[in-house]
Amino acid sequence: MGRALWRFQFPMTKESRKKVWRVRDRKGNIAYFKFRLQKPWFKRDKSMIANEFIAISLARKLGLPVARLSRAIIKGRSKRPVKGYISRQVNANEVITWKKACDDVKANPQRYINDTHLLARTIVFDVWILNKDRTDVNLILYRDYPWEKYSWYLIDFGSSLLGSRSNSTYKRIKKRRHPQLRKPLR
Repeated sequence: MGRALWRFQFPMTKESRKKVWRVRDRKGNIAYFKFRLQKPWFKRDKSMIANEFIAISLARKLGLPVARLSRAIIKGRSKRPVKGYISRQVNANEVITWKKACDDVKANPQRYINDTHLLARTIVFDVWILNKDRTDVNLILYRDYPWEKYSWYLIDFGSSLLGSRSNSTYKRIKKRRHPQLRKPLR
């Protein structure tokens, strides 16, 4: 992993199980850095990291656009190195989440977004890998010019494939008796 090539910019979220920072390298590239709060930072959630890599590999095999995930050392707030994983943001003039897209884009995605046929495949894929965390901020839209259609990619698969050992979908569902809740287990 070597020395820290990325530097802390600001925190993105304050979740209980992990933190996400926006980071930047010397060339101005932006990435999002995930790391654990507890030390050692990955001890309890190794499965979430594995889930990310497995789900990303499966998504690529199916032709879905996904972010690249790689190990990194970040120079943190206190200038000390922090180990974790980065997901690089695509280099484009406009990069937004689905949540920030205008209403016209959401109402008529075929007109404003490339490869909309893959969006339907994404829904099926998320059901297949039991991804309970697909939200409107985990679908990234990007383009270089306002007259272009948006391209897109997916991020954040850590809670898929039954989640972490400490926050497993399986643990919650197996105690329930309702048949609809038992479908994901099959």
